Amino acid sequence: CDSSIIQFGDNVKIDVLDPCFGDGRALLSFKRNYGYDNVVTYGVELDFNRFKSAMVGNDNQIPKYIDLGFNCDALQKIIVNRDSFDILFLNPPYDLESSDNTEQSIVVGKKRLETKFLEKYTDSLIPDGLLIYIVPSNSVYKDFNYLTKKYELISLYAFDEFENFRQVVFIGRRKAIDKKD
Repeated sequence: CDSSIIQFGDNVKIDVLDPCFGDGRALLSFKRNYGYDNVVTYGVELDFNRFKSAMVGNDNQIPKYIDLGFNCDALQKIIVNRDSFDILFLNPPYDLESSDNTEQSIVVGKKRLETKFLEKYTDSLIPDGLLIYIVPSNSVYKDFNYLTKKYELISLYAFDEFENFRQVVFIGRRKAIDKKD
């Protein structure tokens, strides 16, 4: 997270949610950039080893990266209140939603996991809250109408190795009122 892009006042408390926190480095970055006492991190991680590492921490400066974390499926097992977080850091798995039946998983009409995470967690942001959305560029293109309805674009960046991975970072501010058009 580049702290020159995202600015907050002095000693402002920031609640950050990452529903796919992996090893927790992104949330640790918020703590380092904005102050350990100013940032409260919340997250969900499906993989137990990554969850445990982030919850215990391996950095001598702080005991753990995640202040409140859950080891479970963030799409199926978590319910989040509306208007609860200042920042949503969203780097979801890049895949189609799964199905118990392999034949059904190739049926046209399945949503991408990126879209499912975006739709589920958008309302957890406060109005004017920030979304940091890291996904393949085609996901931003596919979800463009949703993104422009719910967010004011602040910035869109391509990763340095864009040609190889086609990943982008969409940074947007949640609109207080959804546009009808």
